[in-house]
Amino acid sequence: MPGKITVNIELKPYLVKFLLHCSMNHRQPLQFSRKSAYNISLIRKVSNYYSQASFPVHDREAVLEYFRPSAPSRENVCIILPFNRRKNIASYNYLSRSNKIEFRKEVREDFNLAFHRYLVRHLRRNILRTEILKSFMEKYGLTEDDIKFESLYRYSSRLLEEYDYKIGSYSVTESKKQISENRQQFIRRLHHSYTKIEAFATVKKEKIRYKKSL
Repeated sequence: MPGKITVNIELKPYLVKFLLHCSMNHRQPLQFSRKSAYNISLIRKVSNYYSQASFPVHDREAVLEYFRPSAPSRENVCIILPFNRRKNIASYNYLSRSNKIEFRKEVREDFNLAFHRYLVRHLRRNILRTEILKSFMEKYGLTEDDIKFESLYRYSSRLLEEYDYKIGSYSVTESKKQISENRQQFIRRLHHSYTKIEAFATVKKEKIRYKKSL
């Protein structure tokens, strides 16, 4: 098959950087491992443009993008479609607007999960939250232009507030021992919550693999 067949998807800059980090080649067009959840998801979503009976009005931009693909940029990610025996990607390479929205949602959920996991792991080591966020941004190559540090900090605060716990806002009457116990109790609860989320994500990926094997 001549050349590489790709799909273009608009993403927020921080999600583009996240996908770059998760890819095999770390550059655009992105290429993921054969069994990657992103490859499985894209193969499940692509369709044959010429077999469509009609297109809704809101799919106009997706159709224009199909015939005149945008150049890769900080807000537009280009992904190489993987070879698939059941779907010939030479024909099945159209991604509708609704499927692009669904893919963006999956990437955003993966980013949130990665951030949640990173936050929990480093909180257990008694590292300052500001240092954790700086380290996370450095790991994924994120800058202030991609996502504001303040926005990431507020998101981490929302995660902590869900469990009625705020780092650095202890009562004056609390002893150091009580503070330590409360901190450890919170981290255990947060870690338990993450484990449940990760288990759900694993089940979801297994269902996709099962459907693909049918």
